[in-house]
Amino acid sequence: MRSFMLLTACCLMHLHCEAATDTLSLKEKMELRDALMKTPLGANFQADIYSQKGDSAKAGEYLLKSDPHYMMFLGQTPETLPEFLSRFRSSKADKDGYIELFTKAYNAPKSEYYHAFRNMKIEDNKIRKLLDNCSSKDSCKRLSKQMAKTDSLHTAYLYNYIKKNGWPRIEHGGLYANLLAIHDHRNHAFYIPHLKTAIKQGQNIMDALEILYYYNSKEQHGDALQAFLDTTQKVTFDVSSLLNFKLPTTMNEIRKAFKDHCPVEYYLVLYSYKVEVAENWDITANARRHTDPQGHILQQFFSRARKDCPRYKGDEGATWQLNYLRSDTRRSKMMLYVLYK
Repeated sequence: MRSFMLLTACCLMHLHCEAATDTLSLKEKMELRDALMKTPLGANFQADIYSQKGDSAKAGEYLLKSDPHYMMFLGQTPETLPEFLSRFRSSKADKDGYIELFTKAYNAPKSEYYHAFRNMKIEDNKIRKLLDNCSSKDSCKRLSKQMAKTDSLHTAYLYNYIKKNGWPRIEHGGLYANLLAIHDHRNHAFYIPHLKTAIKQGQNIMDALEILYYYNSKEQHGDALQAFLDTTQKVTFDVSSLLNFKLPTTMNEIRKAFKDHCPVEYYLVLYSYKVEVAENWDITANARRHTDPQGHILQQFFSRARKDCPRYKGDEGATWQLNYLRSDTRRSKMMLYVLYK
């Protein structure tokens, strides 16, 4: 079974993703957060919390305990850090002391793993930025293949490293490795326990773990996903006109379903006989969004469909998820499932 995922700034496309049943409970989330906050990495967040409260003494105390690698991860340098800290509520002495500690850590030799993971993250971001801005089907297709190759090399390196050593420590580039793990959809379940351990030890932050859990809650084996959709209370719409880059004529009915049953879960599924059909459609859609003044066809669709039932405040359809399932006929179609309780 082939597994493929294309991630851009606007779209998530899942093709035969593997099942994942684990969930992150609120209790475990709080336990991990509490453990993290007691570490040098957590001191970064404590310093910010006390700064916002106006407690300059505590803010300065935690600032001096903070792990400088987190500031490096945020892109700070000895030249930019003073300006970054200028809005921070702590004494000048504490800020100067931290800048000295940061500068020493910044200039210290880094391990080969730190450079490797950092460079991979930079390369990942670069190829995705290029893909987001491709303007022709050929260039989008070429960049998509290049991204798949890059992801394959990066995730293999990360997987083998973790299998041997556990999650990379912060001084070995563990924060940069987060993005690589997020892009390795085949192995999310493998990374999760290692990432939890790293958080407890103050070697990573919560962000990546929560993203992995989010994907796991959405990613299901093709048969399991179809069975789930078949047995869940829902309203179903044929939106195959989207395959021809036209909004469906049933937009009013779709909006009414979102409004009447809000809050809802929803799945947009592209059924085709060959996975290449889905890949080619996604590449073409990505290229067309640069010539269409209204943007990507799915952004146009969801900005209307979710108008009366947004996921969150300010949500206007900028993000979406497209699943692929193999069809038992040669006719391709796109279906929208609006699930409700």
